[in-house]
Amino acid sequence: MSISNQAKKIGLGLAFTGIALSANAAPKNLDMLILYTPEALQTIEGRDINARVNIFIEYFNRTLKNSNVDFRARVVHSQSVNWLGDLNGAYDANLRAVTNDDRVSQLRDKYGADIVSVVYKNPPRQSCGLGWIASGKNGGLNYWAAKGNSGFNLSAVNCYDYIVAHETGHNMGLRHSIPQDDQQGYSFPTNHWGTFKYSRGYGEYNNFHTPMAYPSAYGAPWNSVQPIFSNPRKNICGGQLGTQRACGQAGMADAAGALNQMSSQILSYRPTRVTETTTKTTITTRTTTPTEPTQPIKPVKLNMVSDFSNVNHGWKSIYSNINLGSDHRNRNNNVLYVQQANHYWAGAYKNVTETIKGGNSYDISLDAWIFENKPVHAYLYVVYDNNKTDWIQVINYNVPSWRWTTINNQINIAKGQVKRAELYLYAPGSSYFVDNVRLAQR
Repeated sequence: MSISNQAKKIGLGLAFTGIALSANAAPKNLDMLILYTPEALQTIEGRDINARVNIFIEYFNRTLKNSNVDFRARVVHSQSVNWLGDLNGAYDANLRAVTNDDRVSQLRDKYGADIVSVVYKNPPRQSCGLGWIASGKNGGLNYWAAKGNSGFNLSAVNCYDYIVAHETGHNMGLRHSIPQDDQQGYSFPTNHWGTFKYSRGYGEYNNFHTPMAYPSAYGAPWNSVQPIFSNPRKNICGGQLGTQRACGQAGMADAAGALNQMSSQILSYRPTRVTETTTKTTITTRTTTPTEPTQPIKPVKLNMVSDFSNVNHGWKSIYSNINLGSDHRNRNNNVLYVQQANHYWAGAYKNVTETIKGGNSYDISLDAWIFENKPVHAYLYVVYDNNKTDWIQVINYNVPSWRWTTINNQINIAKGQVKRAELYLYAPGSSYFVDNVRLAQR
């Protein structure tokens, strides 16, 4: 498995977990955005995508309940994604494409989804899923994970019923199992992937496994998965649920305990937007524009945010080289580094058509760091449906050298249907760093 600078991706792992929920306390919600590819709808399992997604979520919630975990999963929105190209495979490039896609990010923010699961058609004899693993030492999520950037996974429609539970488990900081940690080099204290030493699945040789653990790691039958996240306080595991076998190992395999300790952080990946819904969902199979949820939501304005934590959010170079830079000038995250900007217009630009709407006002802000005291410029290029064009000066600010400076401004967009909008950043003849570019409707 490959490891990124900020998070690790882990493929299909099988198993189930446990932890305690007060008898009188209503469970909190883990809000999920379920997206599915057009190809997934062509499979036997995906022909009734409503039913298939409900099976995934029901299994996930049954696992959480059996584990005594203090929250439940609910789908706040589902729709087809036909703009991402071929996602049919649990490949690094596909997971990055989903994580880095602006429209996916806008949908996630609009519906307040802590987790984004993309359901796809799995090729024969391929891994059934892939997900980022939220990580941090002893329960303190690192900067990348704490911002919710680990909350993306790919889950195959034509694989196990517990695949969404498994991949979402990774997004919540869970690893596979003790044998797999030992084989793959994920074990503490050398590495700190996941949230705790014990945040992983469990199994018993030749008997059973929980959803995070592979059956092959324990020589267990393929159908021996137990719907419970590893929990040493539960003795209900075995060949069949309820045969009085321990479902975990104290201090070694206690995914349920880890989830309860991490729940406040996990459920804060995104602010709650959907006010009321159920754990089941009704899905439309339209593949054009994003659909509205069947339940009421609070109005949310589409924003563009580029924090460059681990992806460049679609920014492209113009007469320059752009890269993600590592920690710079006491910033504990990546930034966008614009180099070899030798031309006056050299810099970076981004398509913001999905954000800019005619007749609206916007706040824009960004952080800039430059090697010499020079102005930083930002322009918005807008094309309307009548082919009229506008170059709107957004920022023209002389940035002090060798320190981070936050620049803010407000802009107004003329009335009319916007066909295309691009945001340009440049500093004539200078290399510079950019972070936290935000464009928000007022």
